[in-house]
Amino acid sequence: MSQSKHSSPAARRYARALFELAVENGQLEGVQAGVKQLGQLASDAEFQNQLLDPRLSDQRKATAVKDFLGSSADGLLGGLLDLLRRRKRMALLADIPTAFEYF
Repeated sequence: MSQSKHSSPAARRYARALFELAVENGQLEGVQAGVKQLGQLASDAEFQNQLLDPRLSDQRKATAVKDFLGSSADGLLGGLLDLLRRRKRMALLADIPTAFEYF
């Protein structure tokens, strides 16, 4: 797989699972739109710094992302955010949009 922008193996696993669930549930178009929004957010340097800031709780990070995404954070994408928060993997959010493009 040739990628112009690097994404971590963990981000690729989460992106693949999100893609497969979206296809399985007939929600691919909506999830793609939400991931595109997430990609816009993830390209922001300030957002990337906040994701990596250990002083901010994962709950606060997830809430900020959900607020930005609005209704796109409902359903599968919101479930992914909750899963990343619970597993303390919020830093992966910046890589998931890039990884999602390849599925």
